[in-house]
Amino acid sequence: MEFSEQQVRQLKAKLKPRYVKTRQGEGARRMPGPSRSAAMLANRLRQTSDSVIATTFLTAKGRVARVMLELARVCGERGRLDIALPDAIRQIDIAAMAGLTRETVNRVLVEWEHDEIVKRTSRRYFIADVGAFERELAEINC
Repeated sequence: MEFSEQQVRQLKAKLKPRYVKTRQGEGARRMPGPSRSAAMLANRLRQTSDSVIATTFLTAKGRVARVMLELARVCGERGRLDIALPDAIRQIDIAAMAGLTRETVNRVLVEWEHDEIVKRTSRRYFIADVGAFERELAEINC
């Protein structure tokens, strides 16, 4: 079977790898489309796996610490001595993210307030001792 020049060009165009930009700006590099999709899928799977592991093996304190550290990383405002979580974050939100009841989250936060790991105003939570959260999470990773 013979292919015409036009058919050959069309086949080559279809077989040519498609590229997508992964970053903007000077350091931009190109990555094949399927690889980007695979990387996104792998990242999502890793997040789900971490969530299942946390729910299975971490204590209530560890789960609350994990959620608060993630919130601080994603949307916290770093001050001189602490990290402020957004006003909109309530105990019920932390409980939902950690897979706990609001009462359990309240008990953990009150204990941490007593130990001066977390500070609370009428509308916000502040993480005063990030190291204490990391130690709580490290206990399970030994």
